[in-house]
Amino acid sequence: MHLSNALKLRKNFYIGPKKDHDFYSVNNEQLLGLNYYYLEQYQNALSHYNKGLSQGKSFPETYLTGLIHNGIANIYIKLNKATEAEEELSKAKRIAEETQYLQLKEEIYETAQKIYMLKNEVSKIKEYKEKKDSVEAQLDIETKNLFNDLLSKEIKKNSQTKKFTLANNIVLIIVMAAMIFSCIYFFYYKKAEDRTNKRFKAIIAELNRRAGEKKSMQTHYENKMMFGANNDLKGESDLNQLDKSSNNESPYLINKSNLEDINLMTAFTEEKLLKKLEDFEGTDLYLRNDMSLPSLASFCKTNTKYLSRIINSRKGMDFNNYINTLRINFIIEKLNNDPEYRKYKIAALADESGFSSQNKFATVFKKITSISPSVFIKYLQDQQQDPYEESQS
Repeated sequence: MHLSNALKLRKNFYIGPKKDHDFYSVNNEQLLGLNYYYLEQYQNALSHYNKGLSQGKSFPETYLTGLIHNGIANIYIKLNKATEAEEELSKAKRIAEETQYLQLKEEIYETAQKIYMLKNEVSKIKEYKEKKDSVEAQLDIETKNLFNDLLSKEIKKNSQTKKFTLANNIVLIIVMAAMIFSCIYFFYYKKAEDRTNKRFKAIIAELNRRAGEKKSMQTHYENKMMFGANNDLKGESDLNQLDKSSNNESPYLINKSNLEDINLMTAFTEEKLLKKLEDFEGTDLYLRNDMSLPSLASFCKTNTKYLSRIINSRKGMDFNNYINTLRINFIIEKLNNDPEYRKYKIAALADESGFSSQNKFATVFKKITSISPSVFIKYLQDQQQDPYEESQS
């Protein structure tokens, strides 16, 4: 439907060499503006967009004019000029409503979300997200209908002319069905790829954040060690008392006689154990195949039940998931910082990070990161080969 509308517009307004030349010139300027936008050369992009608007004055506004206004709005967003961006977008909206061009509406609604994110207007963000989702659904339907119409017309034509054999008709149907399937597959594959790419970038950002946090904490603890020796001695006595309680029937058996003592020691003891866990995370002991809850309890100088309680309540996971998370974070850091690790086989990475098998490593890696190890390594390699894309992110 929209393709036919576009053809009618061209027939009405672009008859003759001069009109054709103007149309293609405007189209070229719009594409140049878009390319310079992605190169972050915003002044060059604005120059080409404005040149396109100037050349397009010789014919009525079309979806191409709307794309230019939308492109200018995106530039203003990058320059943190929300008001100017909103003004340009309103021009694009008006053209979109007049032409009913769904692809233009989809671009506009996406830009609108960026503007209102800049202005921190949550209700507007939600409103335009719903509009964009609605347009995408319509585009899906129109695409499917277009292919179905083409398929129906082709089948009808074949039936009327009787020029093709049954075998040829079957081949044609298979080809058309394959085209439809390919389009649908590409659409969902692209969305899945976008989600994976966002997840990869989030992992790298978190990795960088932890590296900075670790450096800051290291400086903090070095300063603290100069003044906190006496407090550490006092803390050790409480932990020793906790160890003695682990030899009794149960460290959590609370009665009237010990309730007050437990309440008094809990806050200090938990902080002390958390510090022990931080010390543990600074070692590579979690990479050992035989690492167990009793082993970690021995390192922390406490009992297994109390340690398990601390890991569950303060780390938000059980012991196995805690150790697996440390191992995966370790191997992610190695892969990110040392390109040699990206040449290792998955089995070698599993062994390096303390897992008993390649399958277990791959399962845990994907559970924690939502990305398989091989895909994660591929993204790292692509990022290394394309530093420009990395700087854009």
